[in-house]
Amino acid sequence: MKYKIEIPKADWTPVRNQVFEDDLRDLKGRHSAALYLCLYDRVYQSPSRRFAATRSELSRLTGIDIRTLESCLAELRGQGLIRQAQRGVKRSRSQRPVWEVPLASGDLREGNWTPIPSNLILKYIPAYRNAVLLPLLVYYQNMKKLNYCWVGVPKLSAQLNWSETRVRDSLRYMFDKENWLSLHPDLPWPLRCETVTTREGQRSRRFTVRGIRYEEEEEATVMRLSTSFRRAFEMV
Repeated sequence: MKYKIEIPKADWTPVRNQVFEDDLRDLKGRHSAALYLCLYDRVYQSPSRRFAATRSELSRLTGIDIRTLESCLAELRGQGLIRQAQRGVKRSRSQRPVWEVPLASGDLREGNWTPIPSNLILKYIPAYRNAVLLPLLVYYQNMKKLNYCWVGVPKLSAQLNWSETRVRDSLRYMFDKENWLSLHPDLPWPLRCETVTTREGQRSRRFTVRGIRYEEEEEATVMRLSTSFRRAFEMV
């Protein structure tokens, strides 16, 4: 069956599966993954496949303080995940540092990528850096084009190089509706968690990223933004 993405092109970014399967697991900095995904989105959405931004602008974009940002940039550059194409001129508004993300500039015709709504990156990560988990869960949902995924804390922990405690606490932070809306009233509740009994009689948790929906139509499976997500961000 065909697969269609009915989201305006400017509102989603195809993130290479390699990012979720390999690259994030090699990062040691606490917020390196958050910075990488934000830069990936901004570079892809730029016609030049380059993104000009000072360190202060990157700090505002990601919510990461300058000192931590510097160490994250150093790690991402050391891993070859980003490049600084131009150094920029200090205190110059017109000659800012220019960043590249090699994977965001490659040929996508071969497939092996996951469509990630930009607002999941640009709105949720600055508000809560551990929301990096949301694009990763979309990666799992997109495998079978389902409105949920089955993935355990140990697997997520390995893929992000995070402790299991950090993953578990982060998931709970986002799927606790009352907690999320009390701390982030301007952002829709992002994650649903349901405990389901399997055919084998085992109880397991499944996760749903609430910003997206997969719907079966006559000739295709269609990925759309959820109604609540569109309304919250005033999207068509």
